[in-house]
Amino acid sequence: GNLQKADFDSVKLSSLDNFAISLRRAKGGMDVSVSGSSADVRPVLARIKSGSGDKGDGGSKNDGSISLKAKLDSVVGFNDEKLQNVQLTYAAQGSRIQSLNLSGVTGSGEAVVAQTQGNGVINITSGDAGAVSRFADLYQHMRGGLLNLSIRLGAGDDWDGSIDVRRFSIVNEQRLHSIVSTPVGQEQRSLNAAVKRDIDTSAQRFQRGFARIFSRNGVVSIENGVVRGDQVGAVFQGTLHDV
Repeated sequence: GNLQKADFDSVKLSSLDNFAISLRRAKGGMDVSVSGSSADVRPVLARIKSGSGDKGDGGSKNDGSISLKAKLDSVVGFNDEKLQNVQLTYAAQGSRIQSLNLSGVTGSGEAVVAQTQGNGVINITSGDAGAVSRFADLYQHMRGGLLNLSIRLGAGDDWDGSIDVRRFSIVNEQRLHSIVSTPVGQEQRSLNAAVKRDIDTSAQRFQRGFARIFSRNGVVSIENGVVRGDQVGAVFQGTLHDV
């Protein structure tokens, strides 16, 4: 708690890191500035997804503020995905996000933007939903797609929101074969039987996928899910992540 300032010209927490970091004590917290050619954010993404961030122990350790500014040529994610020309400003009080402004470009040249809109709402948009999902190691079989993700932060770690993806493809997804070949309904006919041919599930185009998502006490659930495609459609709901 006595650190006032620190400057590191070269930080390499992993073999893919190459950035500088500057820390300055500010009133009630810390100002952080990061710049450089590359940063590997996979450990950060894994920590966020696992819900293993600091919860605090009732003391003051998690009550300070942090202000972060970053400018990086490349940010490394999962599945060989990178974001280029990343600029970030972020402010939080303890674990509570106060403001977020992120911009970057996927490997396919599409923009990724994340911003707080007020009332605890975070909007994430991109012209390549598949690249974003692979970058975060959420789903590997989506290609392309216009992404619009909106999350409203609630009390504690709870949140709710919606995800809307337009004009995307699903490739090499084994579950698609089960969807089109499984008998359903009163007549117990599969989709293959209904169209009188075996639908090629190696790649399928979809016009839209939408779902409501929410997290309560660490359990992430989905409801009102629907996907509509050229040949395949489905509705879905359930638990996505139960810690």
